[in-house]
Amino acid sequence: MSRLTTSLFLSGALVLGATSAHAALPGEATLYKNPQCGCCDAYARHLEELGVEVTIIDDVELGDIKQQAGVPYGLGSCHTIEMGAYWIEGHVPMEAVQALFEQQPDVDGIGLADMPYLQRDTLFALQQLATHDTIVRPCFKGQPGHPVIFGRSLWPALQTLSGDAGAKDIIRRHTAHYREYAVQDNGTLIDIDVPEEHGITAPAS
Repeated sequence: MSRLTTSLFLSGALVLGATSAHAALPGEATLYKNPQCGCCDAYARHLEELGVEVTIIDDVELGDIKQQAGVPYGLGSCHTIEMGAYWIEGHVPMEAVQALFEQQPDVDGIGLADMPYLQRDTLFALQQLATHDTIVRPCFKGQPGHPVIFGRSLWPALQTLSGDAGAKDIIRRHTAHYREYAVQDNGTLIDIDVPEEHGITAPAS
């Protein structure tokens, strides 16, 4: 591939909010999945609710598909979607998928690859709790986890960050907007930043 990077991965601090209409999404998509995985079917249904006709293929070698998509070895999820000119790896929030097609950046795809143990239901629950002006964070057995979801009104503050600066200072400055949500998902505590960390196992539930 001629592009400098083959995949665009979301960080643990997701910035989500209301996007415009679904018109930007392609009318068709192909979802490649493990035949034993049921959560992939739910993701396909979610796309179909947005007007996308999804073809599900579960009889191909997923490793070959992920290699074709440019997903780094060991960072793949349970399914890979070919949609328009892009690849979507795993349970990427629909808001991010819509933003991908609205903005059409010069990348080959997008994936939630740094949190491989995060449960789909947790992500969907956080999305439901998120509003225009809140900061929503999952909490497992008293331990704050990821992803942290920042409402659209806080995006300008996030844009002021530079280098390796995290968003902790923004959370401290906007405590009135901060919400913690108790989850039964130990995967919220595992954030993979480099391939060498992929062997880390989630803490006991």
